[in-house]
Amino acid sequence: MVSSWRYAWQHGVGPVLPGAGLTALKDALEKDSPELWQPNIKSLDGINTTIPFLRRCRVRQACAIEYCGWKGEGLKSQGELWDYCADICERAEELTGPFADDAFTWWFCTTPRDEMRRLLLPEVNRELARRVETGKPASRVRLKRRTVKSVRQLVAC
Repeated sequence: MVSSWRYAWQHGVGPVLPGAGLTALKDALEKDSPELWQPNIKSLDGINTTIPFLRRCRVRQACAIEYCGWKGEGLKSQGELWDYCADICERAEELTGPFADDAFTWWFCTTPRDEMRRLLLPEVNRELARRVETGKPASRVRLKRRTVKSVRQLVAC
């Protein structure tokens, strides 16, 4: 039986991430880049994502999904990444059903870093190889301006 995070990755999150973002994520996982951030979900409660100052902040670290938007799509501000993450999660849910993206983000945030890297890297490689074999790129994600009130609503993205 496939674990819930792996199912969410293989059937939802992975397929909708851009190829350039997946390649950047692969490099970050291989090099254990400090820019790839595993947020403590509990510490995110109460962060208001609608505050203009926070939305304009320059990115210094990002979770796996945001990292793909930052390094793969060239997004620069925290607000752009929050919107991007919400859109990726929404698209993933369309493919897998409600809460599947939650399974991935929860696993990513709560798994010890070495274990996360060891388990996620082969999944990223598998998704990149699938695209080469099928010639099928990821679905293009259109960024929408969000009215999400807190980071917690973004499932820790």
